[in-house]
Amino acid sequence: LRSIVVKLLILSGVVKVNAQCPTWKYLTALEFHFASTCLPTAEGWFLHSFPPILLRFGVAVMFLIELVAPWLMLIPITPIRRAGVIVQIPLQVLIQFSGNYNFFNLLTLVLLIPAWAHDFAIHHFWERSWQRLYLVCYILTFAALTYTFLQLFPFVFLAKSDDFSSLLTKSVIRLDNLATESWTRKMIQITLSSLAVHIFYAIVSLTAVSYSFFGTHTLKQKLRRCMLSVFCLGYLALILVPYRSILDQDLPLPYAAQAALRVLEPRLGPFRVSSSYGLFRRMTGVGSTQESGWAGVPLASKVAVPAVVIEVSTDNGASWLEIPFRYAPYKPDRPPRRTAPHQPRIDWQMWFAALGSYQYNPWFLHLLYRLILFVEYRKEDPVIDLLDLHLLNKKIPSSTIGKILIRAWRYEYDFTRVPSPWALSIPGTKLSACTPDFWPHSWHLDSFPANRTSPCRDYWTRAKISEYVPTVDKALLFKQVIQPQGWPAHSYSSDKNVRPSSFFSFATLAYIYNEYLGGSTLCKFVGFNLPCPPGLACIHDIYIDGPLLLTLMSLTLPWYFTRIYNSFSARFKCYRSRKAYARSKKHDDDN
Repeated sequence: LRSIVVKLLILSGVVKVNAQCPTWKYLTALEFHFASTCLPTAEGWFLHSFPPILLRFGVAVMFLIELVAPWLMLIPITPIRRAGVIVQIPLQVLIQFSGNYNFFNLLTLVLLIPAWAHDFAIHHFWERSWQRLYLVCYILTFAALTYTFLQLFPFVFLAKSDDFSSLLTKSVIRLDNLATESWTRKMIQITLSSLAVHIFYAIVSLTAVSYSFFGTHTLKQKLRRCMLSVFCLGYLALILVPYRSILDQDLPLPYAAQAALRVLEPRLGPFRVSSSYGLFRRMTGVGSTQESGWAGVPLASKVAVPAVVIEVSTDNGASWLEIPFRYAPYKPDRPPRRTAPHQPRIDWQMWFAALGSYQYNPWFLHLLYRLILFVEYRKEDPVIDLLDLHLLNKKIPSSTIGKILIRAWRYEYDFTRVPSPWALSIPGTKLSACTPDFWPHSWHLDSFPANRTSPCRDYWTRAKISEYVPTVDKALLFKQVIQPQGWPAHSYSSDKNVRPSSFFSFATLAYIYNEYLGGSTLCKFVGFNLPCPPGLACIHDIYIDGPLLLTLMSLTLPWYFTRIYNSFSARFKCYRSRKAYARSKKHDDDN
């Protein structure tokens, strides 16, 4: 299990280095990341305006955490492993805080639990020998990581600085990146050398022997543990398979591990257990520019995130209405919404559709067809329920004047930025009309009035780039898309639930769920805005997401009802004991 999380983190860092993306090479990725994620957040809008040197420092720390720190979690010394876990936690928390990534970061934190656990029981001599050295191990480990950081990412001063604040607000310091492709290959060659791999397998094998045959277990339990240990030793070889493509050579595995790999790899290959992994290989939303960037970076960090905007007309094209999505970027005045750990299907796919064309996304044309059906017949559709249905019903008129037409445009989005000296260095940027209450005064642009309005009202700037789907109607979509694909042409409204005859039956539970808790009610619950309380510094109005609220309720209600049940059960037992005591006392008095 520890090897799995090490593989996840190491390959996440290596794939960024090997991609040769300029944003990773020059440490400018975070200057694009917060705006170019699939579903941006308002917290990302705030972080997007941070000084470039801080964002580049964050990218450098991320490389250290993903390329160097994971190896600490394989060392058989508990305090060193825990130091490796401690440096991973802030990274995962910040990613979860700044973006909508479902359960991804929560699952990564769960994978860190085996690395936090002890190798042996607490009273074992190996664990007791390190208990008094926890603080020393922590200090030495963090000192080693700091030294490695300074060697890989040296600071270069371009000019003299009078105070610390000028380091952030002026272009006087640059952060170089020496974590190149050759360095990562050399690092993996050292960590996966023949000696290191054989020592690692020896430690794991001794642990497997201790787990299988020592202790007060029956013969059947020992055989089961032995079989599990043999499988895990073979599976460990599968985990190391992706490193072959980085080293361009076979791994120096022990003979038994190579034999297990030859047997397991073809059988478990279809389950992707030996596949490589990579996240954010190349940064999206990088705009084209010839201007130099902040602190001597070759290119300025111009953000141009592609997005698809759908428009519908109910009067033969005389006027067009923009279709609102729940979480995808919308009009500039709507703040980005948080929905994780909920995963919105359409909004997530719209991000990928904008990177290509509709010819490679036939589902998008199907969505346009179903939108036309919804506008024309106003019948319930489970897919249309995934949009911002509350706003959609307000925008679309109740009756149509002419033929219903629909089209799609490709836009380029970018966050607005809080007025600052570095924001002016980015071509095409738009300054926000307000400044958050907790924005430092030294970061603000002196020539721009600090309108500390809470909350802010402008978050996006966008520009229409090109046509994504030309103007089409229902007949054309049916003839060229729906009919060739064999998709149904009728409305997708769900049939009316039939009330069951018997009350105590599974059919009754299904009826209650579909009628009151299913798509007809909960899927339409988009959420609501709570105004920022007076005197509280807010980035935006507090948006309560419907699916996120329902997810939290589904997790907490069982615990709440269990507490209620235990309380009533305890009271009932107390009541029964009092009644029994009263009957016993009455019986004694009668005697």
